[in-house]
Amino acid sequence: MKILQIIDTLLVGGAEDVAINLAIGFKESGHDSNILILTKEKSKKNIKKLKLAGIKILTLKSPRYSIASILEVKRIIKDFQIDIIQTHRSGFYYFLSNLMTKKVFVNTAHGLYENETGPKGKLFYKIFLPFTSALVSVSESVNKSIKKNHQVKNTQVINNGIKIFDRHALNKPKLGNITKQLIGNTIFVNVANLLAVKNHELLINSFALAKIKRPKIKLIIAGDGPLKEKIDSLILSLKLENDVFLLGSRDDIQQILDISDIFILSSKSEGLALCLLEAMERSLPVVSTRASGSNSEIISDGKNGYLVDSNEKDFSEAMARLDANKKLRKNMGRNGREIVEKKYSIDIMVKNYLRLYKKLLKK
Repeated sequence: MKILQIIDTLLVGGAEDVAINLAIGFKESGHDSNILILTKEKSKKNIKKLKLAGIKILTLKSPRYSIASILEVKRIIKDFQIDIIQTHRSGFYYFLSNLMTKKVFVNTAHGLYENETGPKGKLFYKIFLPFTSALVSVSESVNKSIKKNHQVKNTQVINNGIKIFDRHALNKPKLGNITKQLIGNTIFVNVANLLAVKNHELLINSFALAKIKRPKIKLIIAGDGPLKEKIDSLILSLKLENDVFLLGSRDDIQQILDISDIFILSSKSEGLALCLLEAMERSLPVVSTRASGSNSEIISDGKNGYLVDSNEKDFSEAMARLDANKKLRKNMGRNGREIVEKKYSIDIMVKNYLRLYKKLLKK
């Protein structure tokens, strides 16, 4: 099969990771794998990863959403003799190109419908749905949110997958002077861009409460975004500048997880949180908000972590409980690793997509 994925950017992000992992998985399975980026936004790490795997990377030359861009995508589909068009995020707009080529067209929904787009996007989504060969949701929660708002005939849940590393420890991340301050403490870690939906204010305030009971704890946050200045100010106002560390955007997330003890997620909403899966793959117990989304699909409360309501009291108590019980942390971490190995590997995800494509091509 000749497969073209269409995605907005190749920056650091969950949808981008899924597209990259699929592209490489398709190539390794013997298929012609291509990615079209709708903007010029990309990270060097992601581009390098794709090029090393032999993936063809195309960048849209015309302005996104323009008539010229619709015709450009149509030409790409024809010139590369594409069989399958797989879109992510606003890539679904290019069903208009496919109306002229009539190929198999699959869109993946990465987040809850009500949180994904504004009013115009929702209207366009409604128009687009009848023209898709299949709509893939990354979790049951996402699938339910779409069905609640639209009548969709061909929907399927395919969980995101992550790379499964060996169980042995990875190389240590380079954290500079922070490394010394972490020694002898329980390390909580959060991986999330600094956006309102990630609710870092709840996270930091809860950490401050937990620290009153459990003083030997530290928090590291890997991620960047528009709220960095606001979060920095909150850390200073709580006098946590020697306890909470903002690492910015990182390329060594697995290594950071590997030196940590407990993963923590405070999001208001998630589609299917890859960061949770990555933490569980590294055998970390997790504390997460229930969040409207798939967190409850990943976390079995009390088995591989704790699900808590979005308030500082419950959050801080769960953090303190795990800090106080190293044996419980180890058991939860082991359970989490087993869940990821059985259900959330890249291999399983790629096979499920390819199975769907083959089924659609036969129709």
